Amino acid sequence: MKRLLTSSIVFHHSASRDVSIDEVRAWHIARGFSDIGYHAIVHRDGRLEEGRRITLIGAHAKGRNWCSIGVCLMGNLNKVFPTAAQIRAAENYYVYACEYYKKKLIPSFHHAECPGSNLNREKFKSLMEAAYASQNRR
Repeated sequence: MKRLLTSSIVFHHSASRDVSIDEVRAWHIARGFSDIGYHAIVHRDGRLEEGRRITLIGAHAKGRNWCSIGVCLMGNLNKVFPTAAQIRAAENYYVYACEYYKKKLIPSFHHAECPGSNLNREKFKSLMEAAYASQNRR
């Protein structure tokens, strides 16, 4: 179903090893979702794979799917830190999504334990917002 309002991007971690988008899709379908719940996943090496189309309602953050885009950073960010390549790819996707919707989206997180204790949330949000600001100064 098409999302009618988009106001934020919800960042997650997989709490797993770095796996293919097809494996994540299989996890979600096994849970009863119609497809992968995320709109994008970001691999440890910085590769980004698109999941659900950006215009569709996801299945990634109960109560917020109707107004958000879901992005999953691969890895268990309670045990490892996000890589610099992941952060850059997340910034690029954040800017892309903001440009797609022609507005600044709110970077947010799944819940208190997700996306993991090794992601500095305030710094991450600042990086996303700085990437957007930098893109819009050009």
